[in-house]
Amino acid sequence: MRFVTFVLLLLFYQIAQADNVFSDNESKISFRYPDQWSERKPQLHTTLVLLYADDGSEATCNISSKKLENLKHLSEAQLNKLRASNHKKEEFVEQLNGAFPNLVIKRYWRGAIGQKDAGIVEIEHDLFVNDTRVRIIQFMGSTFANGRRFTLTCNAPAHSVIAAQKAFDYIRNTMLFTY
Repeated sequence: MRFVTFVLLLLFYQIAQADNVFSDNESKISFRYPDQWSERKPQLHTTLVLLYADDGSEATCNISSKKLENLKHLSEAQLNKLRASNHKKEEFVEQLNGAFPNLVIKRYWRGAIGQKDAGIVEIEHDLFVNDTRVRIIQFMGSTFANGRRFTLTCNAPAHSVIAAQKAFDYIRNTMLFTY
């Protein structure tokens, strides 16, 4: 147990020392994001941060958080059971069905966001930008922590998918939930 605590403290220290760090005290979350990405003002009230790639790839990432009062009093074991049952492919299909034209779930897998078990999907869909149809690849992962549901979403036009995928993996691997 001490080793795990030491590793978490070391990770938190590394995150705190990085230049590109997002931290939100209310939701008790912090993470690093890639160089050549910048924060922008979120468009939705549930979005904690909106990030844009400054490399011309047109990739974006956001972290959204929804406070769920019924999660507040659950133990970590109960939350793990909820994560396992609620982050199934069907959950993403239900959330995303009808949201985007020509939506295809390319793959689904179990992974982690920070130190929390998560369901993760890679989807492809069309988006209309200035009356032009653009094919988008999107990576989305969802987990529960601190009485909230967190969703990390990174996307880019299909020709720039590597920028979105690298940012998604970088952010989810450096995310730290504090209590």
